Amino acid sequence: MNQNELADLVEQSEIHRLILGDTCGPYSLGITRVPGTDNGYGFLLKVAEPRCLPPFIMIRGERIPVVVQRGFQAPLPLQS
Repeated sequence: MNQNELADLVEQSEIHRLILGDTCGPYSLGITRVPGTDNGYGFLLKVAEPRCLPPFIMIRGERIPVVVQRGFQAPLPLQS
């Protein structure tokens, strides 16, 4: 799956639920290059405290890696 296909998928709420499961709290989900994979791209998930998150998900028969980064903090709104 190429980066454009993954970019389309990352906008679908079903993909967020599939990756996050019952994880709650602020997070950010995007795509990233993943060295050593078949197509070189995967999902990048940034969360405060990762718990039981999958290392990959299956979509249309393809194994898509999920790269997890911890320490995410939700951005604060701008002061007006």
